[in-house]
This record gives sequence, C-alpha cells and structure tokens, in this order.
Amino acid sequence: AEEELQEAHRAEQRLEERLAEVQKAEQRLIEQNKALSKELCASKAREATLNLLLAKQAGALKTAQDMLQAAEAEKELLQASNRELRQRLELAEKSLAALLAKRSPPASPPEVPIKEKAASKRRGRGRASGRAAK
Repeated sequence: AEEELQEAHRAEQRLEERLAEVQKAEQRLIEQNKALSKELCASKAREATLNLLLAKQAGALKTAQDMLQAAEAEKELLQASNRELRQRLELAEKSLAALLAKRSPPASPPEVPIKEKAASKRRGRGRASGRAAK
C-alpha cells in the first residue's frame, strides 16, 4: 500500500509538472497571439494608409484625365478657329488681288523740276537744319 501511495504521489508530481508545461505553453501561445494581433493591427493600418494613397492617386489621375480632355477640346476649337481664319485670309487675299487687278496702273509721282531739287539741296548746308536738327 505504501508503494502504491508513493506511486500515486509520483504520478501526481508528473501531472503537476505536465500541468506546468501546459501552462507555460499556453502562456507562450497567449504572447504569440498578442504579438500577432499587434502585427495584424499594424498591417490593417498600413492597408488603410495605402488605400487612402491609392484613392488620392486615383483622384489625381481622374483630375489629370479631365484636364487632358479639356485641353484636347480646346485644341480642337483652336484648330477649327485657325482653319476659319486661314479661309478668311485666303478670301481677303483673293479679294485684294481682284481689286488690284481691276485698278488702273498706278500714277507716277509728280515730277519735281530740276531747279527746285537743286535749291532744296542747298538749303540744308551750312547750318544745323534738316536731318541734323531732327
């Protein structure tokens, strides 16, 4: 009976040791769970930040696309305006050419008698006048 009592006591000690090991393992698992929870929270925060950045970039891309479309529309309007202006210029040039063709030959400038030319040349000599005065 004493032997059985000692065996029961040893079995109880083994169970207590095993219980302590299980408790240690449970504590390690709890610590790992806490660490994984923190990691998960940090990962979720990074994901939220990346989603926010992605949304901002998508907004910026949409804005850039809208600006590009507006610029392309303005370019098309300017091209149409340039075509119209070219056509009007061509019509104006044709009208001018037609008017010039209809006009009589240009009259020659009036002839200045030779004596007056010589007199006008002499007037500018000797004093600061004419070109020099200007």
